Amino acid sequence: MKRLFLTILVAIALGNHLKADSALQGIPQATAVRFCRLMVCDDEGRVTPLRNFVYRHQALSDGSLTMEQLFFLYVFGYGGWQTLRIFPHQAGESTVWYAPADALPSSMDTEHQKYICEALVRMGDEVQAGHWQNVDAFIDRMIQYQCTFAAPPSHMPVSPPHTAWMMTGLFLVFMLVPFKALRRDMGGESNEK
Repeated sequence: MKRLFLTILVAIALGNHLKADSALQGIPQATAVRFCRLMVCDDEGRVTPLRNFVYRHQALSDGSLTMEQLFFLYVFGYGGWQTLRIFPHQAGESTVWYAPADALPSSMDTEHQKYICEALVRMGDEVQAGHWQNVDAFIDRMIQYQCTFAAPPSHMPVSPPHTAWMMTGLFLVFMLVPFKALRRDMGGESNEK
């Protein structure tokens, strides 16, 4: 992931000065967010949603595109898809994650090898053509592939990282409401205007 981070930095720097394909300029935010729901195996062997990596580096955004859109631009505008280890495969009791550019084991059946090597290439063709509904369908199939062929790691987050903040906020709101009502009942606030 460190290599990926450096490559993203270079891509963003270049992207601010180069004209990208018109299809990539119109990346729907919902599609980029959907793509970042995919799981990835990082350089340390941890499996995490792409969005976690993207949000760790959100200071890179220049404001014209969201972080997810910038990452999507990197993946499909600069060939970053080749190094994303997003394809799980069961090898005995363990799950091994592969990128399209990885050497695949001969023990892997041809159907899986073909899918790993071609899925992002075909998705990239749909991206270049601006067929966003097809891209969304590709992403959904990839998520389904991951759910089918990867054993859920014990350290995978059950809920998005922002859920804890949202729950804390809701807790505080529900704690403050009774105090405000108590203060009003004690004469601290008047209902009459």
